[in-house]
Amino acid sequence: MMTNISDNNTPISKGERPGDAPKTCGCGGKRNGACGTSAGMCTCGCMNGGECMCRRSACATICSLLPALICAIGVGLAGWFIGCGISTVSDSKRSIDVRGLAERNVEADLAIWNIGFVATGNDVADVQAKVEEDAAKIRSFLKENGLDDSELIELPTSMVDLLSRDYRSQDAEKSRYIVNAGVRVRSNKIAAVKALSGMKIGALIKSGVTLKEGQAPVYLYTQLKNVKPELLAEATDDARRAAETFAKDSGAALGSMKSATQGLFQILPRDQADGVMESSETDKTLRVVTTVTYSLAD
Repeated sequence: MMTNISDNNTPISKGERPGDAPKTCGCGGKRNGACGTSAGMCTCGCMNGGECMCRRSACATICSLLPALICAIGVGLAGWFIGCGISTVSDSKRSIDVRGLAERNVEADLAIWNIGFVATGNDVADVQAKVEEDAAKIRSFLKENGLDDSELIELPTSMVDLLSRDYRSQDAEKSRYIVNAGVRVRSNKIAAVKALSGMKIGALIKSGVTLKEGQAPVYLYTQLKNVKPELLAEATDDARRAAETFAKDSGAALGSMKSATQGLFQILPRDQADGVMESSETDKTLRVVTTVTYSLAD
């Protein structure tokens, strides 16, 4: 067995205490080496049959203890961080996050309806006359059904000359000119517009007006800014009721509001089904969600 020696040259074997009788060993594998013979960190002494005396410096002793010291410090720090983590979790349990929902059914208050039509022919003057005639028919149709001139807007007119194109069909000369025009309805008379864009529009078709496809009215709700405060108050009240329920179930008392976040205001179709677009529906639902954080007390 290799022995160690302290800085005062006292032989200390592994597992021995200072003051115990030193044990003998060989130097370099030889039991009774000559006095002063060195092997690594061991030197043969001249007593006790040439025992092997291994010297270690104070630095070597500290270095040997360094891993254990680092480990002890690491365990201590880990315990400190764990303690902080538990404190944070404990603090987080003293508050609660809840969401409040507020909804309100409303009716659209503005209708936008673009009524586009097309006129074709080989003579520009004839095509333009047809456009004016059809525009007059559309205006007359709308005013006869409750709309005013102030609610009607002329849309830009555009013309296409098929023979002016680099690539044209073989029968382009039969309907050389294509003129697109239209009238826009901007009205608060939702019921009238809804009725006119339904079956009644057939009267225009019978009169010879060539209407474009896919021209359903768009229905808007423009009073959202007026109802926002009320909806926010309703959503906040809903959040508080939810928080009170949670606090009661957990045996705590609900404290003050710590923070609140307002979600987006949404305008949805009242009938939320596949294929139902909000813009084409007169019946709408306003919705807002708020997130509120309350403190809890014992």
